[in-house]
Amino acid sequence: MFDREKAPAQGASNAAAAAAAAAAAAAAACQHAAAAHTAAAHATEQHTAAADAATADAATAATAAAAADAATTDAAAPDAAAAAAVATETAAAKAATPHAAATEAAADAVAGDAATAASTTTTAAATAAATAAATAAATAAETKPYKLGRQVFLGAAAAGAAAVFLLLLLLLWGDVMRQVLQDELSKDSAAATAAATAAAAAGSAAAAAKRFLQWHLPAAGLLQQQQHEQQQQQLQLQQLQQQLTPQDMQPLVLLQQQDQQQQQQQQQQQEQINIGLERTSQQQLLLLQKEEKELVDIYQQQQQQQQQQQQQQQQQQQQQQMRTIQI
Repeated sequence: MFDREKAPAQGASNAAAAAAAAAAAAAAACQHAAAAHTAAAHATEQHTAAADAATADAATAATAAAAADAATTDAAAPDAAAAAAVATETAAAKAATPHAAATEAAADAVAGDAATAASTTTTAAATAAATAAATAAATAAETKPYKLGRQVFLGAAAAGAAAVFLLLLLLLWGDVMRQVLQDELSKDSAAATAAATAAAAAGSAAAAAKRFLQWHLPAAGLLQQQQHEQQQQQLQLQQLQQQLTPQDMQPLVLLQQQDQQQQQQQQQQQEQINIGLERTSQQQLLLLQKEEKELVDIYQQQQQQQQQQQQQQQQQQQQQQMRTIQI
């Protein structure tokens, strides 16, 4: 994967290196051509100087020969002088002709070498540039499918990342909604628990009151019956006292005393019953108070537990919110 990613960069660097080499080769060819031109000019100057020197030497030699002939014969004539001049020019031309030909040949050879070198260098530079361009095109053609594949892979990776992000958002929203529902359910459960506790307390109070009435109502009925019987007995005694004589009253007095004793006994019994009822009622009240206290304690404990649960839920919500903010 790492080499494939570097392939386009390596192809571009190879193309740039090839172009730089071609430019360097062209510059070298230009320098070589300039050097060849300078060498040809220098050689031409040297050969020209040599030709001039040879011409001067030939002229000097001819002049010396003519002077020697003139001195030898002691006679100078215009024809001889003209012949000497013609001979001098001919000798100079003959002496200069080889040097000029050699100079031209050397110049032509140097120019041909320079042209050949320049054309060779230019051809090599063009060939190197064409090779570099072909290499770059082949590299681009080879890396184009890889680029397309990389683009497709990057697009798929971006789509997958977006899908994962949406999934995380959905999960976060689900957690928030779950917390809200849990809060509502906890509140409803707390209210239901409080209502159940209150109903249980009311039921316990009703049961205690029912038990108290079950103990109290029979005793009240007995008291009423006894009072009614006493009243009837007093009425009967009064009627008998009105009807009977003093002699007849003695047994009645005895009966009355007996009745009074019975009444006293009944009153004592009634007092004992009342005392027992009061004790039982007090005990019932104490039991009711105890039960109410226990119910109140249970209710308070439940309230404390609910408060603790609410505090824990609030702490969990705060922690969840902090996690959400951090995410």
